Amino acid sequence: MLIVEVYKGTGIMKVSGRSKLLIVFVASLLLGAIYAGYVWEQGNFHPITEGEAYRSAQMDGNELKNCIDKYRIKSILNLRGPASAMDQFFENWLPDSTVVRQ
Repeated sequence: MLIVEVYKGTGIMKVSGRSKLLIVFVASLLLGAIYAGYVWEQGNFHPITEGEAYRSAQMDGNELKNCIDKYRIKSILNLRGPASAMDQFFENWLPDSTVVRQ
C-alpha cells in the first residue's frame, strides 16, 4: 500500500520507506522493459566501424536480407559453429552468394 502524507498548506509530501522501495522497484522494471523493447526493436545490430563492419545477434531471413540490402553488406562471418542454417538461408535468399568454409 502506498502511504503518502501531505502537510496542509505547504504542498510538501512525505512518502513512507516501503512506498519509496515500491516506487524504485516499479521504476526499475519499467526502465528495464523499455530497454529490452529498444534492443528487440533494433535487432541488436550495431556498427563496429560505420560503413565497414557491423555486428549483430542471430537474425531471421527477412531481417538479414534487409540489413544486407540497407548497409550493402558483402561478407558475413558466422561465429556460431556449423553453418547449416546459414547455408539454407544463402540458398533461399541469396542464390548468387558464395559460401566459404574452413
